[in-house]
Amino acid sequence: MEAFADTGIVVYVTFDRQAIVALNAHTGALRWQHPTPIAAGAPSGGSPSANAVSFEDLIIIPAWDIYAFDRKTGRQQWTFASADEFPGVSHLSLSGGRIYAAGSLRYLYAIDAATGSFIWRTDLGERGFRPVVVDGVVYVGTHAEVSGGIADGHVVAVDAVTGDILWRTQISGGEPLNGGSKGPLAVTANLVIAPGFDGHVYALDRSTGAPMWEFSGTGEFTAGAVVLGDVVIVPNVSGSVTGLDVATGAVLWQTPEGTTTFGPITEHDGLAVFARGTLEAYDRAGTIVWQYGGAGFHQPELVSTPVFANGLAYSGGTGGFFAIRPPVK
Repeated sequence: MEAFADTGIVVYVTFDRQAIVALNAHTGALRWQHPTPIAAGAPSGGSPSANAVSFEDLIIIPAWDIYAFDRKTGRQQWTFASADEFPGVSHLSLSGGRIYAAGSLRYLYAIDAATGSFIWRTDLGERGFRPVVVDGVVYVGTHAEVSGGIADGHVVAVDAVTGDILWRTQISGGEPLNGGSKGPLAVTANLVIAPGFDGHVYALDRSTGAPMWEFSGTGEFTAGAVVLGDVVIVPNVSGSVTGLDVATGAVLWQTPEGTTTFGPITEHDGLAVFARGTLEAYDRAGTIVWQYGGAGFHQPELVSTPVFANGLAYSGGTGGFFAIRPPVK
């Protein structure tokens, strides 16, 4: 799971997904620990691999259902569940005092972050992933699971206040049973950029969903995309990282295939950062500015997307949970 960190606390789920742990963000001293709640009928005995968010005095965690804990004591404050599916199966997005969550089957939820109360639910038609909220609009990539594979999917824009669908655009490069996007999507002033299961990257008009350009690559893009200035950076399942021109989708640079990226790519301090045993930070030119981790360097193997606070990068790995001080640019 991706951790949550701020100036006082860092919260993560253990590698075996059996416990939620809160530490002092500066010293690593234990603040509290709580067994991971297991929703009735959950497909596994631990928490899914997702993120955590904070609202006021709450830490909110997706664990099949969605749970809020008091940040000081770890005491559970509220739970949000659905009879139809698991709303806490994947990443949460927090905006304007609301939690946005895509469930395990087809619904997008808006939930009051303070109380866990239901606000609205929108039928996406397919399973959604990693909603992103920008300027009052929720953008989410979807795909449909069918017998034998993955069907064509979509990018959907939803009004964050009402839950109304503003537009819905199918994305598929023509590969049979292999469409849609796991995100996280990248949103610019004019575009929504969707890395696809089918080895394509799609740029859509942010207002209308109209296709603007398409890049045809190799291997699934399941770790998302970030935009650094005029460059879109996307890693694929084969470990190759590609830089694309944000205006046209033209390839600016590309690395050889390598180790699979374990979690979503993220942006920090003008760099694109992700984990694949090592933490790697790329600039817009495709240069690795810094890296840390990996057995080959006699360092811990880091597999969770880092979160940044207090001048530190917090990431989990096979040997524990670590705070690392990246070099200052």
